[in-house]
Amino acid sequence: MDVLISELRDDPLDLGYAAMSSAAAAVALNAKTRVVYGEASLVEVCRELIMMSDSSGRFVWDAVRDAAESADHPGRDLARRLIFLFDGQLPINWAGTSATALIAASVQAGFFSDKQAQALKDTGKRLISRAEELGYGWIYPGDVERARETINGQ
Repeated sequence: MDVLISELRDDPLDLGYAAMSSAAAAVALNAKTRVVYGEASLVEVCRELIMMSDSSGRFVWDAVRDAAESADHPGRDLARRLIFLFDGQLPINWAGTSATALIAASVQAGFFSDKQAQALKDTGKRLISRAEELGYGWIYPGDVERARETINGQ
């Protein structure tokens, strides 16, 4: 309850809770408006990856594989790390820094454009509610009323 009290009192996202009824505040807290990045299945990522091509029409994944197999390609190690990431059986966690950093390095190396890198990351994009972000499953108008009573010292 302390987290909800702080949220309603401080209104850190400036949603205007003070001007809302308890029901409206509950609706605002439960609305799925917050973007988070998390796990994406390998199927989701590969579906996006196989559609990508560079400016000449060559598939990006072919360029990555060629670089990984070339003894003298400057991006060989990076390409091998990409193959390891995408050929595995585990979901890719876009909330973590390792996959995100690898994709950012791949943009710098020219394997992906910024737009393609964002499309890959977006495979893990999810909308959650502010309530979920705060650790609640669902907030009811009665929860808001009780928190407001605490705030007002009643």
